Amino acid sequence: MDPLGAPSQFVDVETLPSWGDSCEDEVTASDTAAETFQKDAIRSPFPYNKDINGKVVLWKGDVALLNCTAIVNTSNESLTDKNPLSEAALQKQHQRNYNRWLCQARSEDLSDIASLKALYQTGVDHCGRTVMVVVGRNIPVTLIDMDKALLYFIHVMDHIAVKEYVLVYFHTLTSEYNHLDSDFLKKLYDVVDVKYKRNLKAVYFVHPTFRSKVSTWFFTTFSVSGLKDKIHHVDSLHQLFSAISPEQIDFPPFVLEYDARENGPYYTSYPPSPDL
Repeated sequence: MDPLGAPSQFVDVETLPSWGDSCEDEVTASDTAAETFQKDAIRSPFPYNKDINGKVVLWKGDVALLNCTAIVNTSNESLTDKNPLSEAALQKQHQRNYNRWLCQARSEDLSDIASLKALYQTGVDHCGRTVMVVVGRNIPVTLIDMDKALLYFIHVMDHIAVKEYVLVYFHTLTSEYNHLDSDFLKKLYDVVDVKYKRNLKAVYFVHPTFRSKVSTWFFTTFSVSGLKDKIHHVDSLHQLFSAISPEQIDFPPFVLEYDARENGPYYTSYPPSPDL
């Protein structure tokens, strides 16, 4: 079953009949009859082996739908050769893995992560796309289970990512205890469904430091190059307002205070959300 309870399209290998089972009408369970069948009909140089036949499965269908440990496909010596079969297998394996995470995210208690208010939906940008906010200062990396953080991200974002959206990340006043390491970010990027990447149109990195700019450049250059052109470093909220109206964003109070101190009060008529 998939996470929504619909019948799964994947095929469990354990449910498929073995070669020996599928030939029961031609070869009896008796070793003597099997040897006779081999001698009179098959004429193979390889002796009949009931145990081996019981481990061989002949199946016609989409190999990428097999729910198995591994799929071996032809390639070149450097394993760089790609073909429709290998691409389909990788895509379906990724979808299967994401569905497992999604199913767990829907069943697990993530209230402790939700209480951090580190990820929430707010308004829309000038193009009408959903705006999601990430508050870096609210992520105590060293004190929380990062796998649960990943589950919460999937729980919140799965229905958002079906259409175009943008992310606003407030790096404001973060410390080393709030910085997500590249291994976690790479894992998140690899786990999430393709719709997350396809429909993410921009990431606004608000109040970056020199160190964060360098780290972001290395990460988007060598780990997830698909994000590089979507990252926009924003030094002030005034710059952010050119893409998203101020009334469309719920600001944590400390972000407003910091920006007013550093860049001037451009937004005094837009109070912060009372929930933040």
